[in-house]
Amino acid sequence: MNRLASLSKLDRTAWILMLVHVMATVFASMAFATILSGPPPAWMQQEPNKTIYEIGWKVSGPSVVCLGFLAALLHAIGRFGKTRALKMFAYASIVSLSAELLGTSTGYPFGGYSYTNLLGYRIAELVPFPIPISWTFMLYCSLAMVGLLAKADDSNGGRWRWALYAGIVLSAWDVAMDPAMVVTTHWYWHEPGFFYGMPFTNWLGWIGTGAVVAR
Repeated sequence: MNRLASLSKLDRTAWILMLVHVMATVFASMAFATILSGPPPAWMQQEPNKTIYEIGWKVSGPSVVCLGFLAALLHAIGRFGKTRALKMFAYASIVSLSAELLGTSTGYPFGGYSYTNLLGYRIAELVPFPIPISWTFMLYCSLAMVGLLAKADDSNGGRWRWALYAGIVLSAWDVAMDPAMVVTTHWYWHEPGFFYGMPFTNWLGWIGTGAVVAR
């Protein structure tokens, strides 16, 4: 608590948002485990519990993503300045959205897949709005993790190496997330693959796209 109090207002807000994000993620994970274990118990199918459950199901995913994105953005502003941070996050969101639009339209580079309406408004009726910003804040976190493990190198080769490492870290996140999101019908694969329905091309697409965005 003393350390939190010593931070700047911007960093303190970022830490609080990230804490709420983590708590919401833990709660959502517990909810996922409950849902995957079978149909809701009888008391959850009665009002007002049923309505609360349905609203929570619709808003929890986008809310968790937005909290993480805002936390990462504020942290980046504190480290790199407002202009540079906004440019970084805008670039990452645009490139990742482009990759997702390409993927949902053509099947490249991830494999053929489609989103349902559970994640909210879909851009061009294809990609839910939380998807590109989730790419952005998770890549920011992935780069931070790489910074703890790899030596800093500002050369062109060093930057690409860091970007590749970040893409690999990011893909590890998707390995855990994708099966749960498919089972809960947030999206589906046109031709299910070998790993809980996920095709191998999805891993390559995540690593490649993550590296390009991180670079």
